[in-house]
Amino acid sequence: NDDSSSSGSSSSDAPLFLRPPPHTTITHGELPTDDRELIFGVDCEMVKTDNGAFEVARVALVNYKGVTLIDEFVKPARPVVDHLTQWSGVTPEYVAA
Repeated sequence: NDDSSSSGSSSSDAPLFLRPPPHTTITHGELPTDDRELIFGVDCEMVKTDNGAFEVARVALVNYKGVTLIDEFVKPARPVVDHLTQWSGVTPEYVAA
């Protein structure tokens, strides 16, 4: 009788992107070279809209080497009331385009 199924979620129940490959060995904080390509950094810049919510206005994605893969402005669904430029760097010209 397998008790792992009755004990709640296990690592095999986790989404694939959260499960480490069974062959991965991390030594001295380094990932094997072939797994580094799975590491990305994402940054989203937000603006404040007319209903008080924050919406995405810019998305950037870089790989583990710091190479920019995506850097795009996004038009928010609702009218923008504050571009939060001092933090976001987003100006009305970028959102209007």
